[in-house]
Amino acid sequence: MKNRRRGSTLVLSTMAILMLLGSIGLVTDIGYSYYTFQQAQAAADAGAMAGTAYDQENTSGLTSSLAACSTFTVASSLKTACQYAETNGFSASEVSVAGGTGTPPGTTSGVSVNYWVQVQISRSIPQLFSYVLGNKTMTVKGNSVSGAWNSTPLIATGSSGSITATSSDQAHVCGNVKGKTVTATYVSTTCGGVITTGSQPTDPYASVVAPTKPATCAYGSTQTFTTGANVTLDPSNGAFCGGLTVTGTAIVKFNPGTYWVQGTVDLAGWGSVSGTGVTIYSADNFTVSMTCSGLVCGTLNLSAPTSGAYQNIVFFESRTSTAPSLVQYITNTTQNVTGAVYIPDATLDYYGGTSTSRVQTSIVASSVSFITGTSYLWSPSGSLIP
Repeated sequence: MKNRRRGSTLVLSTMAILMLLGSIGLVTDIGYSYYTFQQAQAAADAGAMAGTAYDQENTSGLTSSLAACSTFTVASSLKTACQYAETNGFSASEVSVAGGTGTPPGTTSGVSVNYWVQVQISRSIPQLFSYVLGNKTMTVKGNSVSGAWNSTPLIATGSSGSITATSSDQAHVCGNVKGKTVTATYVSTTCGGVITTGSQPTDPYASVVAPTKPATCAYGSTQTFTTGANVTLDPSNGAFCGGLTVTGTAIVKFNPGTYWVQGTVDLAGWGSVSGTGVTIYSADNFTVSMTCSGLVCGTLNLSAPTSGAYQNIVFFESRTSTAPSLVQYITNTTQNVTGAVYIPDATLDYYGGTSTSRVQTSIVASSVSFITGTSYLWSPSGSLIP
């Protein structure tokens, strides 16, 4: 009897151990599968968003049926989507993409976008518990669709609301244009955008409160950074109480934040001006015009905050100032203003260049005059579609 009991105990113990090991294997399978799914979904989201932000004007090369990334070799929205998905840890053989115009896949018929990009990721992962039952692998998928809507990169909000241009100073806008009067002959839209005229447009930043002047002045008189200067500015140091000028070969970096300037902001020279998450407020006006000296040409790279009170605003001119501001692109210089140039009660004189590259700049001003050259504006507008 004792031997039989010992045998029964051994059998029961073995079965319990097997059940415990199976449970551990099942939990491991489910946990790893969910972890892989999260990775795949994040990569798919990144790829889809990057694809729609690549070039809203160029919808060529889109295919509405999912295709493996290995089939895309030329730079395009879909190639960009592949690259971002692969950067997040997946191989080209695991990523498929598609793109088209109109109604995205998996949405209701009433949803329509300028164009959409879909990214689907599929990865086979080994199984532990399920392997005993004959399931050696499990396929985990992530799927994301992003759509690009028409934005409005050019708005004239004044009582006259004029947007003017001539044959020698044309403006090309990827998105919508709004103004009371627009020289439509020389202001054109792409990306499915339209020109709206006839009434005074609404100021999209009307509810944005102007920055308060800091209690202290970082510089009491006009502050000029010229050849030899290499400085990093921080808004916590206080206001520029006499204006701000950059010239010569000066290298000036703006730390993230809001800068308050009493007087003109003049960013020029053939040095370097840069900053991410930056808003520059002027109680007077702006002049942005990097230049060249011989073979040396200036570079300007400023981008607006992506959140907060001044989200998407790079340059903000006082609502009490009627002094015109100027943005000028000189041939061979690099000027990237990513965000809005906001001149609520004055004219913005905009000088284009010879390059056909579009800048990620939007303009909201009382009136806008395109003075010379050719200007290409756009404001990326895309989001994930649930």
